[in-house]
Amino acid sequence: HEHAPRQLLEDSLSAVRAGVYEVPFLHLNARRFLAGNSFCLRDLYQRLVETEPGEVPEVFGSYCCSQFLVRRDRLLARSREFYARIVDLLLGKLPLACVQDVQYDPRPRIAVSALFEHLWHVVLGEVPVLPPRETDSRLPLFARLDVTPGELPDFFDASRDAGE
Repeated sequence: HEHAPRQLLEDSLSAVRAGVYEVPFLHLNARRFLAGNSFCLRDLYQRLVETEPGEVPEVFGSYCCSQFLVRRDRLLARSREFYARIVDLLLGKLPLACVQDVQYDPRPRIAVSALFEHLWHVVLGEVPVLPPRETDSRLPLFARLDVTPGELPDFFDASRDAGE
């Protein structure tokens, strides 16, 4: 399936090249996760940000997967040690409470990767429940329009509907 709507990616990159893109974080996927939480997600968050159980957000909500644009200052806001911890978690060098069921999905470390999909926006400075793009007034208009195939007609022609 298509992870990032091509038009959203192209429009975003055009805005970056033109020097008019000011958004600190933009998830590029079309599919959105239901907001929620789990034991495994809370455990990963705690170990990642080195916090106490009571300091874990009640829910996380964002778009699927790991395709996004991030402004440089957001990337630099975290230390090298923090990013090294992410790598170690993804590679299995740091323990987590939950383990992968390789009978269900044999891809190495896919379970941890899937958990990170619910956290990237928080890791990169956003609130735990990222607003849907269409209601996020921080975004430019092109990023708030749903351009996924089948969602909008290929053309707007009022005379077609009037004749029916």
